[in-house]
Amino acid sequence: MSKQVSLTWEEFDEQFKVMPNHLVSTPDQQMFETYGEEVDYVKSIPQNRIWTYTDVGSGTGIYNGWHFVNRLGYFITELPAEEDTDYEVDLQMDTCEQCGNTYDFPCVEDDGELTCPDCCGHEDCQ
Repeated sequence: MSKQVSLTWEEFDEQFKVMPNHLVSTPDQQMFETYGEEVDYVKSIPQNRIWTYTDVGSGTGIYNGWHFVNRLGYFITELPAEEDTDYEVDLQMDTCEQCGNTYDFPCVEDDGELTCPDCCGHEDCQ
């Protein structure tokens, strides 16, 4: 039987070290697309370092491993997921450090602070 672990984005990033997407021009972009060169790169990574950003109907979440159905994107981590463990990164559990609102996906500011897209200062997030 697999162990079930639920994490916030902050816990996930701290524990597994989410890597930047080096294939795009935005320096803080971490998600990889589901097509083209980006998905080809993701497929070349060991399965235990791939995480799938998924629409689960009631919201979104990130799950360890390669998944195809309802995928929105992929993340790659420096550190692998533990064997026999199913992780869920609950993106609804994160709260903006500036306004206090919850958000689906954080933006990492230049100073490392996590914010919601409403408070983000990046042009691409507005």
